[in-house]
Amino acid sequence: MAKWLIIIALLVLITIVSVYCQEDEELKPSVETDDKNSDDWIVELDDSVYQSFVEKNRVSLVEFYAPWCGHCKALEPEYSSAAKILAEDNISLGKIDGTKYSDFARSHDIQGYPTMFVYLNGNKIEYDGPRTSQGIVDHMRKIADPNYKPPEESVITLTDSNFDAILESESLILVEFYAPWCGHCKKLKPEYERAARRLLQMSVPIKLAKVDATVEKELASKFEIKGYPTLKIFRNGGKKVQPYKGPRDENGIVSYMKEMQKSPSKIIHSREQLRKQIRDEIPTIVGLFDTSSDSSFLDLFLDVAYDQFDESNHFVHIENVKLIEDLKLKPNSLLLFTPLWFRNKYEPNKFKLELDQSTTLDQVKQFITKHSIPLVGFRTGQTYSLYADKFPLIVVYFDVDFGFDNRKQTQLVLSHVQKAASHFKGKGYYFIIAREQDNEQELTDLRLDDSGEDVNVAYFHNSRKRYAMTPTDEFNAEKIIEFVKQVENNEISPIIRSAPTPMVNPVKNLWTVVGDTFEKLVINAEKDSLVEFYAPWCGHCKSLEPIYKELAEKFEVESNVIQIMKIDATVNDYPEQFDVKGFPTLYYVRANDPLHPISYEGERTLDDLTKFVHENLHQAKDEL
Repeated sequence: MAKWLIIIALLVLITIVSVYCQEDEELKPSVETDDKNSDDWIVELDDSVYQSFVEKNRVSLVEFYAPWCGHCKALEPEYSSAAKILAEDNISLGKIDGTKYSDFARSHDIQGYPTMFVYLNGNKIEYDGPRTSQGIVDHMRKIADPNYKPPEESVITLTDSNFDAILESESLILVEFYAPWCGHCKKLKPEYERAARRLLQMSVPIKLAKVDATVEKELASKFEIKGYPTLKIFRNGGKKVQPYKGPRDENGIVSYMKEMQKSPSKIIHSREQLRKQIRDEIPTIVGLFDTSSDSSFLDLFLDVAYDQFDESNHFVHIENVKLIEDLKLKPNSLLLFTPLWFRNKYEPNKFKLELDQSTTLDQVKQFITKHSIPLVGFRTGQTYSLYADKFPLIVVYFDVDFGFDNRKQTQLVLSHVQKAASHFKGKGYYFIIAREQDNEQELTDLRLDDSGEDVNVAYFHNSRKRYAMTPTDEFNAEKIIEFVKQVENNEISPIIRSAPTPMVNPVKNLWTVVGDTFEKLVINAEKDSLVEFYAPWCGHCKSLEPIYKELAEKFEVESNVIQIMKIDATVNDYPEQFDVKGFPTLYYVRANDPLHPISYEGERTLDDLTKFVHENLHQAKDEL
């Protein structure tokens, strides 16, 4: 009997040890077998084992991913390969589905996918290394080295007490005003830090700094910080301030700040040099200065040039008084030359502004803004910002080519446009030409992509309301004038951008709306609507998708009074009362008041969305 008891006890002990080992293996991949699938080297985590995983391993790397994320899919084989190699170094790699454990992802401030964190002795460090297998391996081995010390932050932290002192010592510095809770600030943080590290290594270093605007409220007020992050460039010991208008990624910040280190204006020494500097496609602003007695006018000019350094203007200046006199020009004045390609008989080729002690920075900027846009401009990537908010805008699309072989034909079409533009001069219209090959999507939206004509014309009342001129093989100024008058007299209908109308809706009570059906299904509906404006590439929209489907199914029993709808706002037009500035945007539309939709500002959870719909649905019933 005792013998059997001993055998049973041994079997129980073996079972316990086996179970313990299996539990341990769930958190740490084995390194003893070589025939595993690559994914087996990565620990799949959930919110219940995450903390034990990072505490158990001295060094680990965790990826927050989304199943739909393209960057995550591209990273997957590299991450798996790195996991297999690093297992031999006792460095564990894990991953967690941020869409499945969304609350847990939010607690880690996940703003996009993939986001990776390194854990060193339980301390979290945001991963900012390469995303190739060998790059991940090298980066993690460096961190695992017992002598490793995390690099000091390259971005300087500014407060009210050190702000002036630090800026006074810098000829050029970039400052970010941020809020700790701001999602865009969190996204910028690693890019900003990497850019700061690179810019400090230049022969003439450029420093990057940051201010917590929620703490340093006086600084935020002084520099009129209205949103986060706000970036400002400070020059000359902080005496000159200008907005940062560049990209917000590492390479973009580095390139932009390198440009900011250069002079924004080229100095001219001869008549011939000036002639060569007059640009064909953008305005040229020439400053004429006598700096022997007073340099303040040159300083003012350079301030303006710095402020518009990334705009569609070219700045040069002359400090040689004799050259200025030889040119029969007057010192301490500005000349703005219109682009050579766009000169015409309907407007001057140059404009002049004389400077005196009362001239302000804003006056110079207003002079440049007023005359930088010719009677007919040329919209390119370089000049796009000039026309981004200019309406009504008439665009003439054709094969614009100022090369020697095709310049004559281009100038012929341009002359017709200039003649038409002169008819509306002074009435607030903007006319431009544009290359059809650079605007294929715009032409598709206008339904002019298959017009069969060499020249097509569109009228933009605003960014969403557009009209197309009926294609004609008799293109001339009179046709453009007639078209503009037809639009203004409401004689033709706007073109509605629309995706094809879907034949079926795969989810019950979730309806896909397009531009052609929006008015019928939403505005003229006999029941209330909840409409999601989304973008196919938007991560937040994809996270909302399963919740929104569940919401639609939940309200199926009330589908006689409420319909759940969605529209791809990137390819469909919708009425102007729907102000969509980001994705996803949701509006509740009451059947009895469709012109005043109600914006949803709550959390994107099923409970909160359900509450929002019920509140508005019941209120609408009460009003009846």
